[in-house]
Amino acid sequence: MGNNSDSSLSPPPPSISPPRKRQKGSATNKFMSDSTKPPSKSKYRIPKYVKDNCEFVQRLDTSHKIGSHCSAAGGVYKAVINAAINGSNAFALFLSNQRQWKSKPLSQDDIDHFNNTLIEHNYDRSLILPHGNYLINLGNPNDDTRQKSLQCFIDELHKCEQLRLPFLNFHPGSTVGLSTVEECCKKIGESISLALNESRNVTILIENMAGQGSTVGKSFDELRMIIDSVKDKSRDTISAHIKHTATHSKASMKLLAFAT
Repeated sequence: MGNNSDSSLSPPPPSISPPRKRQKGSATNKFMSDSTKPPSKSKYRIPKYVKDNCEFVQRLDTSHKIGSHCSAAGGVYKAVINAAINGSNAFALFLSNQRQWKSKPLSQDDIDHFNNTLIEHNYDRSLILPHGNYLINLGNPNDDTRQKSLQCFIDELHKCEQLRLPFLNFHPGSTVGLSTVEECCKKIGESISLALNESRNVTILIENMAGQGSTVGKSFDELRMIIDSVKDKSRDTISAHIKHTATHSKASMKLLAFAT
C-alpha cells in the first residue's frame, strides 16, 4: 500500500529543533558581572553643547538664532533642557496643553525650576517664544466661545509674566464660516485690546497663517486689519511663519524680508 499520509503532518527531522524561548535570568545575564552590565539610561540625554566641545556656547553669542519648538511635557523647564540637547540657541514652547481649555496654574516651584534651568544653560529670555493654545479663536462670531478663548488667552499672558517671558505668539482666529473676514479681524483686534488690559509686560505676536479653511491672517492686508483694531499698538506685532507664508503665496516671500 502506498504512503498516502500528508507530508506536512510528519514530525520534523531530528536535526531540526524548534527555537527555545530565552528564559528570564538566563546564563548570559546570570553570570554577567556588575562591571560588564550595560549602564542604565540616564534621566536626560547629554546636551549637545557638551558633546560638541562648547560650540553651542559660541552659538548663544552669535547674531544668527536658530531654534526649534521644544516639548515642555513634565514641566516648562523641560523645554529648556530639550533645547540645549538639540543645540538650539533659541526655542519655542507651549506653556500648557495646547488642546485643552483649562490648564494647571504654574506653581512657585515650576517658576523657580524654569528660572534656574535658564541660568544653568545660559538662555536669553528674549529668545524664548511661547506659542498660544490652538483652541483660541479671538475672532469667533459666537460670543460664548470667543469669551472662552479670551480667558484662555489672558491666562497664557499671565503665565508669560510669571516666567518673565516678553512675548506670546498665537494663531489669530477663524471666521468658522459664519462671518466675513473683516468682521473676524475686527473682533480679534478688539479681543487683543481687552487682553492687553490684563497684562502689562508681554508683547503679543500675531502669527501669519497659511490660509487653509476659514482662518484669517494669511495676508498682510488681513494682519493690518487686525492691528488697526487694536487700541494699544505698541504691544502687538507680526510674527512671520515662513512655511505658512510660502504655502499661501510664493510671491509674498519677497515681502517677508521687509515685514520682519
